[in-house]
Amino acid sequence: MHRVQHQESGAEHASSISSSRHPVFAGLHCRQKIVDDAVFCLMPWVMRWSDHIWLLDITPCQTFWHIQADKKGIGLYELFSEALKGYFHNEYLCIFANHPWQCLVFLDYLLEANVHGVHSLAVHENRQRYETILWKH
Repeated sequence: MHRVQHQESGAEHASSISSSRHPVFAGLHCRQKIVDDAVFCLMPWVMRWSDHIWLLDITPCQTFWHIQADKKGIGLYELFSEALKGYFHNEYLCIFANHPWQCLVFLDYLLEANVHGVHSLAVHENRQRYETILWKH
């Protein structure tokens, strides 16, 4: 299952680039071992969490990604979905959140549910799901 959970107009991006409503971290999981070059093409500030998971700080490139989304007339998450498909086809899961731990927790939750694609905790539906996760670990 691959879907983009959140799309916004380019005008919404331009007016709120520095807004706190846009998460500044992403957690990326790929079934295949992720090649370093592919991740560094997306963001310069990354941390390998495991062979299949990377944490990305999108702060240094936030303006760039918003401008690219505006140029294409698509939402930020749709743009990321296109970029990730180019590197990882449909075998990835990417979570946007305000804190790297939120990315990791929601990644784990959605991986158990066999979900793919780009998702954000800025989306009300995802925030509700995140808040109901049972802390069984």
